[in-house]
Amino acid sequence: MDQDPAVIKLPLFSKTSKLAAIPGQSEGVTYGVVWDACRDPEHGFGYVAELLPGRRARLLAWLAADGKVYSCDRPLTGLAGLRPSLELVQ
Repeated sequence: MDQDPAVIKLPLFSKTSKLAAIPGQSEGVTYGVVWDACRDPEHGFGYVAELLPGRRARLLAWLAADGKVYSCDRPLTGLAGLRPSLELVQ
């Protein structure tokens, strides 16, 4: 079992959407958005994660519904006191 708290096992009921590769991305690395895989800190669009073999994912960030993106190294329990790493605005 992984000792890295950012790596989670994806339950059968979880959902993933693979992201298209970006220029300079390492060969063989796949990123995506996962949801219904672990606790959600608040209403949002899921976790950005590196998709790993064996129905696992390494969590990288939480996509909040208000357009804020929070870097993470484990499932978040809440957003209180956290500063977003990025804010997406229309």
